[in-house]
Amino acid sequence: MKQKIILGVVVLAVVVAFATGIFNWDKTYGWVRNIFYQGKHEVQTFGASKPIGNLDHANGCRLNLQAIESSKRAVGQRHDQAFGVVPLAEVLEFLPSKKMPVCPDGGQYSIGDLEHVARCSIANNGTVDIKDDHSLQSF
Repeated sequence: MKQKIILGVVVLAVVVAFATGIFNWDKTYGWVRNIFYQGKHEVQTFGASKPIGNLDHANGCRLNLQAIESSKRAVGQRHDQAFGVVPLAEVLEFLPSKKMPVCPDGGQYSIGDLEHVARCSIANNGTVDIKDDHSLQSF
């Protein structure tokens, strides 16, 4: 009985931490996936399922997303803005090529607003390995 009460208090504390913003769901989810599937790579060496897609393409996509995110935040700083939408034309000015990068696997990028990270339409492809995902876990 005492163990059930302790478990209930712990679960309640975690729920309250997420609800109040003390814990960030995006960061925690990526961390939990890494911990829970830590042994997956050892299993793969014996011929189990491998990541879907090209890891180099996924890494290139994440680098593009980071560049977009950096540019978006630079525009926000220019306008002394921490929230809301920033003009795409100004974001493109801060990118090295001065135009929207292209996902190596053909995904489409959306820059979103300052509260959310830029996204690729391919995003998470359904595997447990985050190395082949076309998404930023955090920025």
